[in-house]
Amino acid sequence: QLPVVLVSIADVSRLWLKSRVGLPVTEINRDFAFCNYTIRSDAPPVFIVLDADKDPRFSDKPFVVGPPFAKFYAGAPVICDGIKLGSFCVLDGQPHDDFDEDKQNALLHFASLASDLICQHKQSTFVSKFDPSLLSLAILQVLRDPLRNALTWRSELEKTFQ
Repeated sequence: QLPVVLVSIADVSRLWLKSRVGLPVTEINRDFAFCNYTIRSDAPPVFIVLDADKDPRFSDKPFVVGPPFAKFYAGAPVICDGIKLGSFCVLDGQPHDDFDEDKQNALLHFASLASDLICQHKQSTFVSKFDPSLLSLAILQVLRDPLRNALTWRSELEKTFQ
């Protein structure tokens, strides 16, 4: 089970956390963020850090050595009009041995869903209509049981934007 789920949108220097569960902050400096690696052009479809303490890119970063003491990260890009806008990611305070293909596929599915919703509602009304807790709760539920819940949660999320 993963205690932190985020949907971020990047600007030049910050990642804005547009949806979040398990993390009270609303923005992160891009220089310190795992998500910054997720949106690079050379990133794999799912960027995974199994143990941040053992990864020299992250072992000294504030979110690893201090609260929330993130040790595990998995993220997929949020893409609109071919541009990687941010990421859909999960974090844990414990390192993981792996992040299996089913979980990666669930993460990709929700990154795609977030991408679709953002692209459909990229006007200024998107932010005022968006209930960030719904998307994050959906992510947690699907990662727990991807096959049974994916279609149900997509339907519920779409209702949010009607």
